[in-house]
Amino acid sequence: MHKNNNREWLQFLILPAAALLFLFIFSTTSSPLFPNHFGSDSAYFLMTGRQILQGGIPYIDFFDMKGPVIFFLYALGLSLHDSRLGIFLLQVIFMSASFLLIYNIARQFVSIKKSILALLLCGAVLLANLEGGGLTEELNLPFILLPLFLFCRTGNTRNCASRFPPHLSWIYGFCFGVLILTRPTNAAVLVGLGVYALVLLIKERQFAVLLKNAVSCLIGFALVLLPFTLYFLVKHALHEAIVGAFILPLFYAGESIGSKSIGVWMVTLLSLSPALWGLLVGFFARKNSNDLGWPLALSSAAVLAFFSFGFTYPHYFIMTLPVFLLALIVTEHSFSREKLRLEFPKVANLVLCFVAGGFLLFYSSLLYPTIFGVGKLIRTASSSTSVFESLLAEIPQQERDDVWGYEVESAWFASTGVSPCYRYSAFQEHFAALYPQIKEEMDEMLLTQPPKWILVGGNSETRYVILQDVLNASYRKVASANSISLYQNIAVT
Repeated sequence: MHKNNNREWLQFLILPAAALLFLFIFSTTSSPLFPNHFGSDSAYFLMTGRQILQGGIPYIDFFDMKGPVIFFLYALGLSLHDSRLGIFLLQVIFMSASFLLIYNIARQFVSIKKSILALLLCGAVLLANLEGGGLTEELNLPFILLPLFLFCRTGNTRNCASRFPPHLSWIYGFCFGVLILTRPTNAAVLVGLGVYALVLLIKERQFAVLLKNAVSCLIGFALVLLPFTLYFLVKHALHEAIVGAFILPLFYAGESIGSKSIGVWMVTLLSLSPALWGLLVGFFARKNSNDLGWPLALSSAAVLAFFSFGFTYPHYFIMTLPVFLLALIVTEHSFSREKLRLEFPKVANLVLCFVAGGFLLFYSSLLYPTIFGVGKLIRTASSSTSVFESLLAEIPQQERDDVWGYEVESAWFASTGVSPCYRYSAFQEHFAALYPQIKEEMDEMLLTQPPKWILVGGNSETRYVILQDVLNASYRKVASANSISLYQNIAVT
């Protein structure tokens, strides 16, 4: 444990400023530096946040296979400022918390200089996987790092009651609830820490401590779960919420398992190399390293198990950052001691070097297009918003509450401020493939309550037969721009 010095307070000025600068340059979906760039998921979240503030109900007025927390976080951001700036400010708050927690976790074990280096390396992993910013994994980081910080702070004592103080366990449960109700896989690190605590307390026969911690943890979890459950019960949307937050993500995970080629598996493993490194380092140092070996190994194993079989969108792998941080600490602790170095088998050193080399090469290759892609966005202003506005101009003001989009960029709704009139307004083909009932509901809507205006992305109309039939029978094509076609219902007077 490293002692603080009288300059530690500077972190509360420097790290929030660093978070602000980091997001200003690299969060392309919310930064004032990129006013015309909205992204995909982040644009949809922006639209959902606006709908909540206008009285919309998640999963009833809009639908996505995410937990409700992300929608309300965007509503909170928009309550700070009714524009992308509000989301940017929310990101700055959360990123500041993440930077402070990363630094202070490292600071418990290593010097100031090494803690700063750990923060910079974690920042590189974050940047490589940021994908424009404002996504669930980025906003979930503080809820993983806070329990990790508390775990490290109490983890250097041999007394189980002191190591797992029940009065703090509600924080673990609360953060676990936030993660589960955002995206269940994001709770992987806390699952690993929970398994470690459970096994250790049972092994030490500390059943009273285990019971107290379990009760405290459940109280924290209930503080998150119960308000959302009651909200959706009152709004008659609990079933829809369960489908969107849990059932569809489960189908989504199952869909991806059998769809990976060898090349995709290689990209997955390289993306997960920080967690693989954590697993190996934690296992080899399991009897040392301030008792971080087993927690690191189990948390890394949970991350590998939760993310190996899913799709390989880069932002998913932000979730490797907490175990990467622990791996850096354990590696520094291990290889700075001659005795422990000799206890490592030579093959272990070779494997670690191989994994570390793969991580450095792969993540360096990700950083290059990320940094230069930002430069390209700065140099070339996007013309998408002007195209969106040209289509919006075709729709009379009084009819903009009766617009639906099929396979249209969520950025159209986010940038124009129009709220779609039907809850399935994005990613419909994917959702329908996962859950056929969604297509049945869309069919019924088109046949019984067709909207006045329909936006169709690309050539989606040729893949959705009923939509094509309805368009041919009752609509006329008004305009087309940037692969989006706008249709007006001529059968409605």
